[in-house]
Amino acid sequence: VLQVTETTFSAAKDAQMSTRNYAVSGSSADLTEFNNRTERLKQVLGSLRALTLDNSIERDNVSLLGKYIEDLYQ
Repeated sequence: VLQVTETTFSAAKDAQMSTRNYAVSGSSADLTEFNNRTERLKQVLGSLRALTLDNSIERDNVSLLGKYIEDLYQ
């Protein structure tokens, strides 16, 4: 769980950086990178959800994290 949590935060940072790159450049390549990184973030978050199904506190925390991430990237 800890390793996937770290991977989730790394993916979130990558998605944030790609957001900034696209905002500055407006380039289609940066938009593609943004889309790829946000998709990766969703995949990693799904893995984290699967790993925390047996722990209601962790599951609730991951749910809150997921809502926060969705709000950022919608």
